[in-house]
Amino acid sequence: MKRTAPKTVLLLCVLMLGLSCDVPGERMEQPQTENALPTQGVNTVSAQTQTTGMNTVLTTQAWEAYNRRDYKAAIESADKCIKEFLGRAMRDQETLAAKKTPLPPIGAVSNQDKQVIFVRGLLNDVATCLYIKGRSLEAEGRKEEAVKVYKETAKYTYARCWDTQGWFWSLSEGALDRLRMLR
Repeated sequence: MKRTAPKTVLLLCVLMLGLSCDVPGERMEQPQTENALPTQGVNTVSAQTQTTGMNTVLTTQAWEAYNRRDYKAAIESADKCIKEFLGRAMRDQETLAAKKTPLPPIGAVSNQDKQVIFVRGLLNDVATCLYIKGRSLEAEGRKEEAVKVYKETAKYTYARCWDTQGWFWSLSEGALDRLRMLR
């Protein structure tokens, strides 16, 4: 699967109970650079209930700040989400691994697989915020700190993000890709 970053890409972060974030009417332009994320720009939108949780709000704020190249604000929002929800995300990851639950697929998936991924919203958001934090640290030239954050992100093998081009991507694999690039 080719993972290129077009100038403007919509992102749906997969969130708890089918909540998702995508781009509002205004799209952020992101040049194709080393700092471009695989997916860009978000706004909180519920796929089922039109409600949002704090994890959704913080993840949205982190993406939007990153897209504005306000890396300090991106890190601050990401850190708030991570601080608040890391314990639950770790438990979710550990439980799935202990049960030897098959990893969710990447790429285009069935509706049934989408629902399974959506239910893991907190796990997805924490991993997304870790990834955003890593990219922001990297953009600020803070390589050693970015490496540490990417190593943490890589632990969340069950976390996924939805790209509105029609496929899921793995935050763990994305972090491992960044680690290879930084070595």
